[in-house]
Amino acid sequence: MKWGLSMGLSLMLIFTIFQTEAVAPTFQKGVNIDIARKDYSLETLKKIVDTIAQYDGDYLQLHFADDQHHAIAFPGMSSTKRDTLSYEEIKALIKYSNERDVMIVPDIDLPSHAGALLEQLKKQDKGRYKAVVSEFSENTVDYFGHQEAVKWSREYLKEVMSLFEQPKFKGEQRIVIGGDEVPGAMAHQKAFVHYINQLAETVQNEGYQPQIWNDSLTKQGVQQLDDHVSVLFWTQHEATHQQQAHVEDLAKANISVFNYNAQTLYFLPSSQHSKQTIQKQQQFIERHYADNRFNVFDDAHHVVGQPNIQGSTLSFWGEHADGLSQQEMLQQLQPLIKTYLTQN
Repeated sequence: MKWGLSMGLSLMLIFTIFQTEAVAPTFQKGVNIDIARKDYSLETLKKIVDTIAQYDGDYLQLHFADDQHHAIAFPGMSSTKRDTLSYEEIKALIKYSNERDVMIVPDIDLPSHAGALLEQLKKQDKGRYKAVVSEFSENTVDYFGHQEAVKWSREYLKEVMSLFEQPKFKGEQRIVIGGDEVPGAMAHQKAFVHYINQLAETVQNEGYQPQIWNDSLTKQGVQQLDDHVSVLFWTQHEATHQQQAHVEDLAKANISVFNYNAQTLYFLPSSQHSKQTIQKQQQFIERHYADNRFNVFDDAHHVVGQPNIQGSTLSFWGEHADGLSQQEMLQQLQPLIKTYLTQN
């Protein structure tokens, strides 16, 4: 038994060292809220910030632009049937969050999932819309080297970054610029990465770190990607997983990674969920979450031993949340945020 105990302790020590070395010393944890598919009031977002701050989280990521809705009312945008947050409300949220040491990370999606944004452009300037939208999807910006599309994308990014400027976090700010489920990206990787790199240059010039989702990036694309871009790794798709870049491929290219595991770190609030559903999800996070467990094609809890893991994020997506009140949303989100942020 002594031999077995000794071996067990040794293996535990080795595993602990392995896990420690696999993440960065400045590892950050945050929460991503999908306000594009589900409306959130300023007061609800403040309560989410309170929970993040209470359990020593680092940031709130706001996914506010998607095919369904652009959840922030930028100047010149026409009104929609959905609620939008005003400039003043975003500024108030930023002030409230920063006072509690929580950074706000803006999250948009280019070139794909841009349907609501492109619809606004169509209303404002049909000529420019035709020059910017792709020929094969009305929800996608043309990323095939058309400079008008790049120019428009850069202008929009600058507007977003100006709104979300946070002097308290100067030099640390990040912005998610997209890269999620881009039509044709696997076959046209060079054009896709070139488009992303052009946007990344604009982002860095404004003092932000650019971030993209992992699923449209191939092993070959990694070699062309600006290494100042960090990657949000959420999943690998069955049809394309052999082409998709792995965490190890990103490490070899000196590209930082954030863990957005689509099993452990994804939740879709719904009126169908009971209190027991939330408790089961808490238990699932407790059992399976680790900073360096990633969701790859054949393993949702794949342990990665690379030193380029900079953080992780718990995401709440709004596809099934229509029937929930603001209070009901909080009753589902807050217990899960607490459980996630208190995991080592």
